[in-house]
Amino acid sequence: MPQKSPQRDPFAIAKEALRLVGEFSTPPTPEIYEVWYRYIEGADDAMLEHLDHAVNDAKSVSVDLLASLHQQFCVEGQETGASIGDALAAELSKLQTIVLKQKDAGSEFGDSIQQASDILKTEDQNRDRLIACVANLADGTVKMQRQLDDMAGKLDEAQRQVCHLQTDLEASQRGMMTDHLTGVGNRRFFDSLIKKTVQTFDPDAGEIYLVLLDMDRFKQINDTHGHEGGDQVIRFVASELVSCRSDSSVARLGGDEFAVFVRTSNRDEILRYTEQIREHLGSQQLQLRNSGQVISGIRFSLGVSRLRSSDDEVTWYTRADKLLYQAKDLGRNRAVVEKIAAAV
Repeated sequence: MPQKSPQRDPFAIAKEALRLVGEFSTPPTPEIYEVWYRYIEGADDAMLEHLDHAVNDAKSVSVDLLASLHQQFCVEGQETGASIGDALAAELSKLQTIVLKQKDAGSEFGDSIQQASDILKTEDQNRDRLIACVANLADGTVKMQRQLDDMAGKLDEAQRQVCHLQTDLEASQRGMMTDHLTGVGNRRFFDSLIKKTVQTFDPDAGEIYLVLLDMDRFKQINDTHGHEGGDQVIRFVASELVSCRSDSSVARLGGDEFAVFVRTSNRDEILRYTEQIREHLGSQQLQLRNSGQVISGIRFSLGVSRLRSSDDEVTWYTRADKLLYQAKDLGRNRAVVEKIAAAV
C-alpha cells in the first residue's frame, strides 16, 4: 500500500502512477491517470482500501474498477456537491432579498400610518384633510397587501426550490456512501456508521456485533472466470447479505471483504446468524451471465466482535479483524466469534 508522505515529490508520484498505467494495461485517460495518481499519493484511505487488494492481492485491475473509483472519489464529492451547494446559496440569497424588500415595504407603510396619526392628533382637522388621510392609508394598505401577496408567492417558490435542492444534496451524499458495484454501503459509509454506532451505544439496549467477512480464495474465482465473473460473485454476495437479515447494515470494505453491523439480544443469536450466512452462501449456485458457467460453494471466513462500552472505532474493528485472521489460520470457511462473559 502506498505510504502517505506530504513531502513526497509530485514528479515521483506522477512517474509511479504512469508505471502502474502500463503495468496493468489500463488506458492512459485523464480519469484513469487521476485514480492512479491519488492511489500513489496515498491521501484517501477509502480509495487505498478499494484499490490495494486489486493491485497487491489479485494482481489485476479492471478499467471498470478504476472508472467506478474515479466516479466515487474524484467526481461526486467535488462537482455534484459543489453545484448543489452553489444552487442552495443562490436560493438562500433570493430569500434574503425577499425579506429585505418586505422590510422596506413595511417601513414605508409604517410611515404612512405615522403621518395619518399625526394628522388625527392635530386640532386643525377638516373634511379634506381627513379624506386625504383615509385615502393615503387605503393606498398604503393596498400596496402592502400586494407586497405581501407577491412575497408569499416568491417564498413558496423559493421554499420548493430549497426542498428540491436539499433532496438532491441528500441523494448526492448517499451516492458518496454507496459502493457502485454492489449498491451496499462503501468504506465511507462504514467509517461513518462505526463512529456513530460507538458514540450512541447504549449497553442496556442490547448487543451490537461487527461481522467482518472475507471470501476464501477469491483470487481463484477471478483467475478462472475473469473480473467480470468475480464482479458478479461480489454483487451476488452483497445481495445475499442484505436479504439474510433485513435489520442489519452491510458495507463493502474493498475487494471481497464485507462488514455487517448486527444488533442482537444475546451471543447465541449472533452464532446462529454467522452459521446461517456461511451455510447459505456455501450452498448457493450462481450461473455467470456471459459464460453460463456455474459457481458453487462460495465460502467465507468471518471474524465477529461485540461492541464494548470502553471501545472506540479502532479497538472494535481491530478485534474483529484479528478474529477474521484467526478464522483464516484455522482453515478458512468458519466464523470466530468473540467470547465475553459479561458486559464491559
